[in-house]
Amino acid sequence: KKSRKKALFFRRPPDRDSFYGVEDLPDLAIRSGKWKLLCEYDGSDALLYDLQKDPGESMNLSREYPGIVIRLSNKVIDWHMSMPPDNGPALSNGNKKIK
Repeated sequence: KKSRKKALFFRRPPDRDSFYGVEDLPDLAIRSGKWKLLCEYDGSDALLYDLQKDPGESMNLSREYPGIVIRLSNKVIDWHMSMPPDNGPALSNGNKKIK
């Protein structure tokens, strides 16, 4: 079984800022090696998890590893800035399915 070598990047759809009672979900996420980082568009409110030791994402390690937070935040923000704007609400066509 080979492990993925390149990072995975995610951007939360703009119309889904709350879900299952959570009122302010992170905007961006990156999975790089054993690390998963979630943050806002500006890198604030970072959450860092070691998925090898904590696959349930129960222990936020952002204070223990500030260098990793900075490195991964910069990567995911750079990726986000390189992408076209997310037009989720405009594409939803009033919540009607696009045919």
